Amino acid sequence: MSGTEQVARPQFVSNLSGHHRGAVADAIFVPEAGAVITASADKQVLVWLKRDDSTYWPSLHRLMPAPVTHLCFHEPSRTLFVGLENGAISEYEVSADYNILTATKGYPAHSGAVTGIAYDAQRQQLVSCGRDKTVTVSTTAGNGKRLACVSLPSSCMCLQYDEKSQTTFIGDFSGDLYVYRLENSKLQMVAGPLKGHTGSVRALSWAAQKKWLFSGSFDQTVILWDIGGQKGERIELRCHTSRISTLVHLPEEQTLLSLGTDGLLVIWDLKTQRTPCPDWEESDTCQLCELPFFWNVKKMWENRSVSVRRQHHCRICGKAVCDECSLTRCTYPIMGFETPTRVCNACKEDVMKADRTPLAKRFPSIAAAARARVETKTNTLVISCDDGSVKLMDLTPVLHPDARGLASSDSPSSHHHHHRQQHASLDEVAQQQRAPPTGAALTSVVDLTKRPDSDDDDDDGTDFFSRMDEAEDDDQFTKAA
Repeated sequence: MSGTEQVARPQFVSNLSGHHRGAVADAIFVPEAGAVITASADKQVLVWLKRDDSTYWPSLHRLMPAPVTHLCFHEPSRTLFVGLENGAISEYEVSADYNILTATKGYPAHSGAVTGIAYDAQRQQLVSCGRDKTVTVSTTAGNGKRLACVSLPSSCMCLQYDEKSQTTFIGDFSGDLYVYRLENSKLQMVAGPLKGHTGSVRALSWAAQKKWLFSGSFDQTVILWDIGGQKGERIELRCHTSRISTLVHLPEEQTLLSLGTDGLLVIWDLKTQRTPCPDWEESDTCQLCELPFFWNVKKMWENRSVSVRRQHHCRICGKAVCDECSLTRCTYPIMGFETPTRVCNACKEDVMKADRTPLAKRFPSIAAAARARVETKTNTLVISCDDGSVKLMDLTPVLHPDARGLASSDSPSSHHHHHRQQHASLDEVAQQQRAPPTGAALTSVVDLTKRPDSDDDDDDGTDFFSRMDEAEDDDQFTKAA
């Protein structure tokens, strides 16, 4: 890349800060009204309005009885649903000038923190899930009567709802996914549990046209589930170095946006057909060198030797191999591996000959995101941060390079101010990230000549149980059974 060549990157639009005293749990951008609705662990719901100088100032404060965990806003009716840590959901009507919140109804939906809300305006139904391991459907007409409820084996962490088919997708703390459909006022299981993650599922996105379900997890992996193909195929997408917090599918652009607590925004090109992941094979001996794994006492007795070999899996073929037979780590974008992953000796030669040009674009965001949303009309990324701030970024330069986005529509003085802020923020974050700078190609091959620091490498370096313990501390609740 030449020194004068400019790389398209998300543009900083605005920073909303200084009024929340706790981590921002959720934020919703309403471009037509020039408003941003934010909610935080400090129990506050704020409505920020855009001023003449293109900055935002809170015009409305509302104190809730408990910390806020989730927001759902229906713009045509200006109906706001606020999910709380105590399991209740409060319904509000927002005035036309976005200066008044009028309480209209309350729903005692859960006994634990609300983690997902979806509103079906056509059927006047509210679908929600919580850490009490339940999924509920309530009517928003009348007194808000509960229509259906199901319990899952583990705490529900996120929800995605398809209004056309009345299908609800749930990701839980154990890493499983469930698919339900509302029929005759009952939630009927369509599929599940879908197993593929080794950490709690934190984000879901549904591609209705393709019938693809995307799930993002604490295990740093995004999985594409081909629900419509009905063949059980799944594709792993690996690029993040920390847990996934947000997934957004953009059907017109045929892309998937993923954001994690590592501060990386990854744009996945879905126009290229990727190879599905193989099923992992199980064996008592390495399928390449045929030496026994440490639990195969019978084979060790026959060989008159002691083995401490652990079982790993090649991500390309799925074979059970020992560490000595899978020393190579390399990228393989056609299977979704944008970062180096474990490859066995048998697959090494073919992988190194293959085209390993990256199929995903990586950008450092302004802050590690607890949650983020994308307002698709203006391609605005709304990032809720743990430091009590909300960042607005314009994705138009990376999604539609020839179009004018929200950042370019600001006044000249405001744009110049935001332009300087954006570069300062992005440069600071870029120095903190382990990932390469914008657009950097990850095509390295690492041949390990010594044992990795962490030998529990089926999740590429980090011990699964350590990460689950970290999740418990982070979520401040006891691990579900």
